[in-house]
Amino acid sequence: MGYGLFRCSDDDVPDEVWGKIFKKADELLLKYLKQGKNVVNEYAWITKEWRDKARNVARKEGFQTIIIYLKLSEAEIIKRWKENDKSRKRFHWPLEEFRRIFSEFEEPNSDENVIIYDGIMSVESLLKKM
Repeated sequence: MGYGLFRCSDDDVPDEVWGKIFKKADELLLKYLKQGKNVVNEYAWITKEWRDKARNVARKEGFQTIIIYLKLSEAEIIKRWKENDKSRKRFHWPLEEFRRIFSEFEEPNSDENVIIYDGIMSVESLLKKM
């Protein structure tokens, strides 16, 4: 039996469902933090408001957050998106969502406890900053 490709935009998900998704994600975030685990939370955190929401969930329970900002040029991001559009080796943003990410993106600033990784420094150097 074959499976067809189904594409769904974030806009196709009702607001009440998003609320449930984020509530469950917050519960899991706290569960793993309370177990002493480090958590990488990689929602599509394109705005400071979204980042603040996750940060506040952790802070209310006494946990520290760090943003690791993978800073790539727009040209490199578009190149990688096009490559993945062909290979589909990992999650692929639909074109409309991809464009929206660029239009809504807010670069993290210094008050967000951010480490910038530019792809040039070694991973070892990045880890020393943490």
